[in-house]
Amino acid sequence: MALTRVHTDLIEGSLGGDASEELQVDTFTGDGTTVTFGLTRLPDHANNTQVYISGVYQQKDTYTVSGLNLTFSEAPAVGESIEAVVAYVNPMYSGDHVKKVDTYNHNILINPSFTVKQRGDVIDHNEDSYGPDRWFLRGVLNTKGTMSQSSTDSITGINKLVVKHRNATSYALASQSIEAVNLLGLYGKEMTVSFSYSDTGGSGIPLSRVWATDSSGTYKKLFDGVPTSLGNNRWTYTFTLTTNDGTLPDPSESGMQLTIYPNEVNTAPNEWSLWETKLEAGSLATPFIARSYGEELSLCQRYYQVFGINSMFAGRGTSTSAMGVGIVPFVPLRASPSLPPNVLTRAYSISGSTNNTNAGVALTTFDVYLYVTFNNFGKVLSDNNVGSVMLAEAMSIDSEL
Repeated sequence: MALTRVHTDLIEGSLGGDASEELQVDTFTGDGTTVTFGLTRLPDHANNTQVYISGVYQQKDTYTVSGLNLTFSEAPAVGESIEAVVAYVNPMYSGDHVKKVDTYNHNILINPSFTVKQRGDVIDHNEDSYGPDRWFLRGVLNTKGTMSQSSTDSITGINKLVVKHRNATSYALASQSIEAVNLLGLYGKEMTVSFSYSDTGGSGIPLSRVWATDSSGTYKKLFDGVPTSLGNNRWTYTFTLTTNDGTLPDPSESGMQLTIYPNEVNTAPNEWSLWETKLEAGSLATPFIARSYGEELSLCQRYYQVFGINSMFAGRGTSTSAMGVGIVPFVPLRASPSLPPNVLTRAYSISGSTNNTNAGVALTTFDVYLYVTFNNFGKVLSDNNVGSVMLAEAMSIDSEL
C-alpha cells in the first residue's frame, strides 16, 4: 500500500477573519484485501471528507471514518487509486484571541522524533545504554552489540531512530521511562500509543509493551503484543492507565515504561527504524506534530545535560589542592544527579593556575544548583580564596530515571 501526502493551498475567508480552512489530500493504492487506511489529518466526521476510487466519487455510505482510520465496506481492487480529501480548520490569530480546534493531543513522550542527541549522533552500544536523549536501548548483550543512529531521511525530512544489530539472532528494544509527574490526572483513563516502524529483513510488524509502576515499585503490564496497523508503517494501540495496587509512585520517579521492538525473536532484522512516536490521552491516535528543537532540548535537559569544553565555574579553594564551585543547570534537574568520577580540568586562583588535570569530581550539595568539588590539582591553589575551574573536556550531568 502506497501513501502520498499532499498539502494543498490555503483556502482563506471561508471561516471569517480569525480562522481558515485547509484541505489535506492522501492517496493510496488498493491491494484487494486492505479496507482500512490511515489518514494524516483528523476529519472529525465523514462529512468533512471526499473520497474517490479511480476518479469516481464514493458515497458516504460506502465508508466510515473513526479517528484517523478510513474504512471501506469493501476492499478497493488491486491497483485502484484511492484519493481521500479531508477538510479541517486551521486557527488564525485575531488580536489577542484565537479560535482553537482541538485536533491534536499533547504528546507525553519526550524527544519523540529523536532530534536531541546530547550523547552523539551515533552510539555504539556494548551494553544497555542511552542512544538519543530519553531513549534507552535494552537487550544489547543478546545481539553482541547494537548501534543506534538518529538521522534525518534525505527524501522525507523525517528524523528516525535506526537500530542496527551486530548479531541478529536476537534483538534490542528501544524504551522510554515516563516520569510520574507527567501522568498525574491520567490514571484510570484510556491512553493511546502510536508510532511508525519499518525493518530490513524482518516482517515489518513491531511489538510493543507498556508497564506502569505503583508506589512500591511493582510493575503492572498494561499492553504486550502487536499493535493495530494504520497503514503506511503506522501502528497504534490503546490501554487504560492503572497501577498494580492502585497507589501512585513518587511524582519524580518512573510512572510508566514504553518499549518498542521487532516482532522476530530468532530471526530478528539486522536493522529496524522507528519514527514519530506518540503517547497521548484518549482512545484515538491523533496526528503527530513535532515540537521545536529548542523546546525538546529543554525537556531532555531535565534528565541529562552536558557542559562543554571551556565551560567555567566560579568558586573558592577548599584546600591547596581542591576547588569548590557552584554549577547552575541549564534547566532544573529531576533529582540529584550523578557526575563522572574524573574530568579533565584546569583551576585558577590568586596563587596561579594549574595545568590540565584529571581532577576528581564530588557532588557536595544539590538544591536548585550543584555545589561540586574538583580535587587532585596539586599544591598551587589558595585555601578559602576565590578562584574558578575550566573544563578541558565535556562533563555530563545525569539525572535520568
